[in-house]
Amino acid sequence: MQEKKLLIVDDSADTLRVLQEICEISLENLQVIARQSAQDALELLEHEKVDLILTDIEMPEMSGVELIKHVQEKYPTLPIIVITAYQEYDNVLEEVDVDAVFYKPIIDFDLVSNTIEKLLTQ
Repeated sequence: MQEKKLLIVDDSADTLRVLQEICEISLENLQVIARQSAQDALELLEHEKVDLILTDIEMPEMSGVELIKHVQEKYPTLPIIVITAYQEYDNVLEEVDVDAVFYKPIIDFDLVSNTIEKLLTQ
């Protein structure tokens, strides 16, 4: 598989670090880019192509839902995975079309990495 780019967006530095390490260890040919805000992610997307976004929902300044709406407007075929600690966002997520949702704390990292791999090879 040709090298792919995964953008992880989460305001928690610890979550970013763990997700980045897991993806780099379990997935081959993957460049992981981490950003701590939705705004930083949008700025990155202006000049860099990514193949998949993995984003938190609850973030300061701009929420993950707002990020998803911006991304889907500009890059409608870009796959998006949501990772959130809040199940009350289920109703909000119905407004946007995401490819997968995982809840924190993540217990099954294999399922997350398998989902990422599947979306990257479609």
